[in-house]
Order: sequence, then C-alpha cells, then structure tokens
Amino acid sequence: MAGNTKSKLNWMAILQGWAMLLVVIGHASLRSEMSDTPWSQPVGAVFYRFAYSFHMALFVFVSGYLFAYTRIGKKRSYLNLIKSKFIKFGPPFIFFTTAGILLKFIFAKYMERPTQLSLSEFANAFLYPGCGPVSEFWFLAVLMWCFFLSPLLIMATNNRITAAISFILLAALCILHPITTKLFCANVVQDYAVYFLAGIIAQRYKMTEIFRGWNALLVVFAAIGVYAVSLWVGPYVPKIVPALCGIIFSVAFARIADKFIPNLFSSYRNYTYQIYLLALYFQVAIRLLYERYLSPQWFYPMFIAGILAGLYLPVAISRIAELYGGRIMRLCIGLNAKRPNK
Repeated sequence: MAGNTKSKLNWMAILQGWAMLLVVIGHASLRSEMSDTPWSQPVGAVFYRFAYSFHMALFVFVSGYLFAYTRIGKKRSYLNLIKSKFIKFGPPFIFFTTAGILLKFIFAKYMERPTQLSLSEFANAFLYPGCGPVSEFWFLAVLMWCFFLSPLLIMATNNRITAAISFILLAALCILHPITTKLFCANVVQDYAVYFLAGIIAQRYKMTEIFRGWNALLVVFAAIGVYAVSLWVGPYVPKIVPALCGIIFSVAFARIADKFIPNLFSSYRNYTYQIYLLALYFQVAIRLLYERYLSPQWFYPMFIAGILAGLYLPVAISRIAELYGGRIMRLCIGLNAKRPNK
C-alpha cells in the first residue's frame, strides 16, 4: 500500500488522527453528558464518555512512542531535546494563554470562569496551567514533565525487568494518586506518566508487532471485552484499565487501517497539534450559539458542525499560516518556524 511505502510509521499518523478525532468529539458534546438538564442527550453522552475514557491517555502514549522512535539511540543531546520542546510548546502557550485571558475578560458575561486583566492572573496561568484560562494546556505541562524526566524513563526501560517494574510503579502512582499539588500540573503528571512510559516500552520492545494475523484479533477482542466490563462496573475499576484497553484497541485499529485504508484521516492528521490548540475556540463559539439561540432539537446538526469546525478550521488557518504567515505567527500556532516549500 502507498501509506506503508511512504513512511514506516504511517500507522502512527493514523493513530494520531484517530486520537485527535476523539478529542474533538469530546469537546463537541454540547453539554449533552450533563444529565437532568435540558441539554442532556443520550447519544451525545455516549460519545463523550467513550472519548474521555482514554483519548488523552492515547495521546500521551503516542508521544512516548514517538519520543522513543526519534530520540533513543540517535545520539541527540538532552539539552537539545528540552530546547526543542520549549520552542514547540512555549510560544503557543504564551500566545493562547494571553488570548484566553483577553477573550474571557471581554466576554465575561458568557463565561463560566471569567478572568481579570492582572499580573496575578498571568502568573497563576503559568504556575497552574490546568487552572488557567485555557485549562486544556495541562497536556503541554504533562509532556514537558515527561521530557524533563526522559533520561530516567530511558534508563528504566533498558531491560524488560526494569521496564515492567517501572510500569507497575507508575501504574500504582496513577491509581493511588498521592500527589495533590496543582503546581505545574504535578497532580496530573502522576496520572499520565505511565502512558508515556508505555509508549516507550511499546516502541523499544516492538510490542505493536503483535497486531498482525489472528493473534491481533484475540488481543483486540480481549481489550474490548475488558473495556466494556470496566465501564459497566464504573467507579469500582481504576481509570487506567479502560484507558489501556482503549490504547490497545486504537493501536490495532491503526495497524489494520494502515494496511487497508492508508490515507485514513489524511485530510487533517498532519495538523493534530494545531487542532489541539485552535479547535476549542471554534467549538466554544458553536456551543454558545447552541445554548443561547437554539433549542435541544438542534443538537445533531450543531454536534456535527462542532466536529467539522474543530477539525478543519484549524487546518485551514495552519495552511494559510504556512504559506503566508510570518515566523512569529507560525511559532504561535505550533508550526515549523521555517516556511515550507510551496
């Protein structure tokens, strides 16, 4: 297939596209997951619950896998890694945090969490990203923690025994949740570091190769079964269980799609970072329009509109920025500082 010849990791691009679709679907829920309210919609609630059960764990897993693939054994310095991540995450964080504060101040009457224009507001946004005007930036803070700790994670996965022990310890940290401070999202890091480690382990020990032949079907069906039971049992099962099952199913899905539909999600999968940064603004606008001027009967068209806007408006903006935007603009929306060849 064309997708396999173009890139050894085409299946990973499909996986990223799938993960981004889940994020956008989760944010397009239009409060349908809120029971006992006029906005409650059973179908929307199912989509919301499914997406939120593992979509961000999947993204962290993907980040760990790609980190291992591009960094381990490539003789690239640790300082170079940290510098590159600051360049990738820093400008968008500053730009969108500032934009979030300004927008929430200007449209305060429409916001659940309005902000004030003050130095303390800016300081809190940087010290506590998960509580800032763009709370979704907890993800960037978690990834920075993982990259800061990457030498330890590499060392922990140098052999199968230490890798297994490290995975168990981080899984226990995720389940027990002993860290309470929200400073730099430390309390969230303990929930997601295990998935970053899982990505490293999966890449280093070629674990995704299991998703070939009939063995793959057995693994997938087992993961789906455990996932379904864990959701049915509910709070009695740690969140790590459905998250890992969702990751296993998603990897299998991506490997199968790479064989039969290698161009799946190709219309947006190269811009997942930009969708993550920009989509929520368009989806919030659609949600406010739905809540204030429309009735619940408009749920399905507005739900679909939220998904399409969340996926493709950021792609359009990114392509325009690539062709015509300046260096600062490209950095602020997470693009390469150098303009690509037309």
